[in-house]
Amino acid sequence: MAELDADGWLLGIATGKSHRGLVATLAGHGLDNRFVTLQTSDRAAGKPSPDMVLQALTETGADAASTVVVGDTTFDMMMARNAGALAVGVTWGYHHADELRASGAHAIVDSFPDVAPTLARLVDGQRQ
Repeated sequence: MAELDADGWLLGIATGKSHRGLVATLAGHGLDNRFVTLQTSDRAAGKPSPDMVLQALTETGADAASTVVVGDTTFDMMMARNAGALAVGVTWGYHHADELRASGAHAIVDSFPDVAPTLARLVDGQRQ
């Protein structure tokens, strides 16, 4: 995450957790100042609705075309697509690569070090 932050990415979270639970989790790991927007299902419609991404865009002033949702479920990929954002599936979570791809992932990454270069490539217009 430090590399993404250093590269100028605005980092946010969109999760099915409650806002209170998310804030407590981030504080417990010393990550409470790392993210510029926190979107939770108790403040917006749940995934795959685009609402959490759209609220994040409004809060940050970011553009959907240069926004990338990184997630481990088909619901994350569909949420990104529904919001007009790019979608990157990670294979170390709940759903397999083929499921993530079928639900709209623009790219699949197998290890965290591959996230930053994948994001840069996608935003530069080189979608898989």
